[in-house]
Amino acid sequence: MSVNKKIIETEAAVADTANFDVLLYTGDRPTNAPKTGVGFKPDLIWIKGRNQTDFWSVLDSTRGANVVSCDATQTESSFSGFTFDTDGFTVLSSGQANSNGEPYVSYHWRANGGTTSSNTDGSITSTIQASNASGFSIVTWTGNSSNASIGHGLSSAPEMIIAKSRTVAQNWAVYHKDAGNTYWLQLNSTTARLDEAIWQDTTPSSSVFYVNGNVVINSGNSVAYCFHSVSGFSKFGSYSGTSSSGNSINVGFAPNWVLIKGITAGSAWVLHDTVRSDGTKHLRPNSNSGEDSGANEQINFTSTGFSIKNSGATQINTSGHTYIYAAFKLT
Repeated sequence: MSVNKKIIETEAAVADTANFDVLLYTGDRPTNAPKTGVGFKPDLIWIKGRNQTDFWSVLDSTRGANVVSCDATQTESSFSGFTFDTDGFTVLSSGQANSNGEPYVSYHWRANGGTTSSNTDGSITSTIQASNASGFSIVTWTGNSSNASIGHGLSSAPEMIIAKSRTVAQNWAVYHKDAGNTYWLQLNSTTARLDEAIWQDTTPSSSVFYVNGNVVINSGNSVAYCFHSVSGFSKFGSYSGTSSSGNSINVGFAPNWVLIKGITAGSAWVLHDTVRSDGTKHLRPNSNSGEDSGANEQINFTSTGFSIKNSGATQINTSGHTYIYAAFKLT
């Protein structure tokens, strides 16, 4: 995979040719060979065993060889020997991410190649690495248990924020523009949106997002992954369920990765990508289970977005309910 070295740092530009990728690999413990073929040095990696019941592994190049799991509330723990490489990553003898003979999928986003800077836009100084070409930043900070603003390093307001306390065992907190600034979602849970002022009931600006003094993400050390839409590459939006097959969602391009969550009723987080399947096999970031091909969650990928495959897709298409999504295109 070639890498286009020219990055146009503007939110309106189509992302550079190496900002998101999906990799399939087979665990090889104890050989532990580098996992290559990503096409760039990744800064955020999600890993999941496709056939096994085990935690998701979420790592980023700011925190280094330390892992959190999007399906759990646990604090950050060491992933000894994990490295972010120029064309992928190396994971050592982890049964969670490298069991011998087990199939895995890993998702990769690029921020700033692991180079961080201090940001003083907010009331709390944050550490950031950001790319406006990919509309993505990694933000870390130490909470003060009071209402605060946090600099995110992007040139546009984040449309989706996924945050986790690294040092306090708490739920993941998710902001999505179409869920509203008075609500939050839990990445590790099937619950509907919660009407609590995690975000101070305030929409993020082009420089900061807002957190309250709640222990969930503003006590101890925390990390946030911030995203805004980039034309032709990523989109964050919502749609209404119809309970009918063929409900079509237009994101403006042909996506390769789609994450869906019902916000007005409890439902799973449903994740599809075109590398693992044609929309029939999904993973659930809130669950440690492997791939599932249940008809309740199947989609069709289209040239302009995605559509719901089955009339009985109750997890992602119940009439009268609202669903949010995040969509990315392979680059």
